[in-house]
Amino acid sequence: MGRTKKETKSASRIQFCCLILLVSLPIFKVHANTHLVGKFTQISGEVTYFNFTGLRKVSTISKKDSLTTQGSYLTQDDSYFTANLNNEGWLRLSPRSKVALEYLPESKTLKISLFTGSLKVLISSTDKMSFLNRVVVQSAGALFEAVDAKFTVSRNNLEDTSSAYVEKGAVLATQYIQYEKKDSEILHSNETTTINDRVEDISSPRKMTNKEIKFLHPSQYLKNSKTNF
Repeated sequence: MGRTKKETKSASRIQFCCLILLVSLPIFKVHANTHLVGKFTQISGEVTYFNFTGLRKVSTISKKDSLTTQGSYLTQDDSYFTANLNNEGWLRLSPRSKVALEYLPESKTLKISLFTGSLKVLISSTDKMSFLNRVVVQSAGALFEAVDAKFTVSRNNLEDTSSAYVEKGAVLATQYIQYEKKDSEILHSNETTTINDRVEDISSPRKMTNKEIKFLHPSQYLKNSKTNF
């Protein structure tokens, strides 16, 4: 039997008393500095990058390129990529997805704007972290923040919803409507929740179904992959 919203909020206060949300909407801005936030380790199919600064053009990326801010990445129906976040985390962009990245060096925060599709993030907090303290994924008015977790965020633009699936660790989910905070929940291992853009309430976290767990497995879209990420 799943936890009630009251029990979840109580657990949130205890387990996240030191976790402070450092951002407010909108969180993505074009800054003067471009940050190299990772290296591509897998690229399948055509993945394109649109530069927000200078000559605004679309280019096809390859494994020799670096994962960077100041632009957006787009995957097609049969393409995806995996990137190592400077040896302190991992990011995988699923097929039919689009993201933009921002890095805040003062707080060591990687912010990812998910416009459509889905992505998976892995961040493992250690005392030796010099680049990455936290990851924040923004999907419309939903924010998903983690300091030590493996999780997936999925955007459904047809239904105006954002969903998070946590495989391990804990993720703070926060909802904003017209820049005003409306609700927050903590998701733990094997839990999921959905945030509707127009409903002022986050669904209480529930255990993932076997179908949802299968959906998260890399074999669903990776070709000849040996990674378990």
